[in-house]
Amino acid sequence: MRLGFQIISNVQNVNSFQTPESYTLYTGNPDTLYIQLVNLDQPNDCGGYMRWIPLIADTLTVQFSSINCNKNLSKTGVQPFAADDRSIWSVPILAGDEISAQGIMVTLVSAGQSYTLLAVNQLVTARTDDGRFYC
Repeated sequence: MRLGFQIISNVQNVNSFQTPESYTLYTGNPDTLYIQLVNLDQPNDCGGYMRWIPLIADTLTVQFSSINCNKNLSKTGVQPFAADDRSIWSVPILAGDEISAQGIMVTLVSAGQSYTLLAVNQLVTARTDDGRFYC
């Protein structure tokens, strides 16, 4: 099994969400980034992958790396639907969080083992005051 993740948006519940080509976070605007863990060896009929359910005690951390190493940001994910689907994680983005990365690193700790997953060019970040994109 190859563990992966996809960014999901417009999350209403465990079966109602979209899988965008990219996702935009705006510095200064609070938001919630949703991530779904998937099994890359099990494609589904919709062009995506089957969800992968982690253990109850597993933890997930998302790191937004910046070209300025003093501005790296690490956030802990929570499972908003833990009773129904532990594959979905939410990561709160606060108004004061400075996101200046085009990629993210997700670390899942499961049964004492750490798995690091990378996404490049799926997450787009921008500043609200001028609308330009930054990496």
